[in-house]
Amino acid sequence: VRRLAAEGVKVICTVDHGSRANEEIALARELGMDVVVTDHHVPPAVLPDAVAVVDPHRLDCRYPNPDLTGAGLAYRLASELLARHGTSAPDLAALAAMGAIADVAPMTGESRAIVRLGLAELATTTHPGLRGLVARAAEDPTHPTARDVGFGIVPRLNAAGRIADAELALDLLVATEPAEAEALLAELEGVHARRQELTRTAIARGRELAAMTPGAHPLALRDDAWPAGLLGLVAGRLADELARPVAAATLVEAEVRGSVRAPADFDVTLALEACDLHLTKRGGHAAAGGFSATPQAWDAFVVAFGALPRPLPEDRPGALARPNEVKIDLVLTGRYLDWALLEEIAGLAPFGAAHEEPVLAVTGLIVGDARRVGTDASHLSMRMRKGLETLDAIAFGLDPERPTPEPGSAIDLVATLESRTFEGEARLQLRLIDYASSAASPLRERRRAGASVAERPEPDALRVAS
Repeated sequence: VRRLAAEGVKVICTVDHGSRANEEIALARELGMDVVVTDHHVPPAVLPDAVAVVDPHRLDCRYPNPDLTGAGLAYRLASELLARHGTSAPDLAALAAMGAIADVAPMTGESRAIVRLGLAELATTTHPGLRGLVARAAEDPTHPTARDVGFGIVPRLNAAGRIADAELALDLLVATEPAEAEALLAELEGVHARRQELTRTAIARGRELAAMTPGAHPLALRDDAWPAGLLGLVAGRLADELARPVAAATLVEAEVRGSVRAPADFDVTLALEACDLHLTKRGGHAAAGGFSATPQAWDAFVVAFGALPRPLPEDRPGALARPNEVKIDLVLTGRYLDWALLEEIAGLAPFGAAHEEPVLAVTGLIVGDARRVGTDASHLSMRMRKGLETLDAIAFGLDPERPTPEPGSAIDLVATLESRTFEGEARLQLRLIDYASSAASPLRERRRAGASVAERPEPDALRVAS
């Protein structure tokens, strides 16, 4: 703030933070600068003395879409300012969509509309950096999906800030020359690969630490070898695997910094508020947050965090999350897997938090062939038979100890349905979540033993369009 004042800056506009920066904003005002805060984190009771605090979680805010992300708020502000000057800018929705997906915004309401607009912009963008990202991350660059952005584009951009310099990602997004963008993309790919390796190591260590404290209560873990930029990834992965709230922390200079992720039954904002006595800083929203503490306060924080109840708050609706639990939207036999079903599912896109891609439980498939693929053989590729037809199935990140299904065996699958193009040919593909032998499958009770095809429900009765 002092540096900006010395440079003659008159207005500071924040993005995705600032609602708790009372001290910094007071200093800015003292130095003659106006501050506009745009933030989507839960603000304190006493707001900072800014010209405006734009935050849909303010208690006095009546805006109908409280789930906008920081990127979504920035998009709305930028669009409004441009409109007032009778102009516009390309790719704003594309950038906002990437931010909404990166921040795991509920794919409903205004965020959903922004993502739909943004994916359309990404498909036709002439921006060299965005075109390069889409080419590397999308299964079909002419039709990028929210999955492509979430699992391909976002991790590449985030890698720069996690283990290198966030300016690398920014430089790519503002690059105008193709040659410059290509050089930055190549550098970013290297950083992304290094981040993946560091993440694998950090998560493996997190699993070791978590195994020392079994149970369902909230869990606080610390390893001072963890890069601070990976804490959210570690906490998120372990929270998903263990179905319990996880705080992952590391020592940064003289303070302990941490990130918290949790299942839907646990409000992270309330959790950090309850542990405020042991923290020097905190912020976030219901599903994710961050904090700082002194090294001396860490042990007390671990005890306080671990003692918090589940659900939190205790009257929170819904059942507690359980490890490895999968919600199935539709149970059907393999003969109903066709392009018509895929078209209906695609009509529900884009998918994301609070609007998940439909998960199918499929019975009556026969393994044609199955093999391990990938550099570390951690993926499973299968060709499945349904009558005289075949379709592909792929499972990513499979446990290396899990046996590979034998050709000719009957298995039940839990998967999402998609398409892939190989050598110019479009094929249906199942993206596997789980599978089991038909003889031992939990779905065996759903199969109507001995029922003829004519006795089974017609396809329309199983459709998900409604």
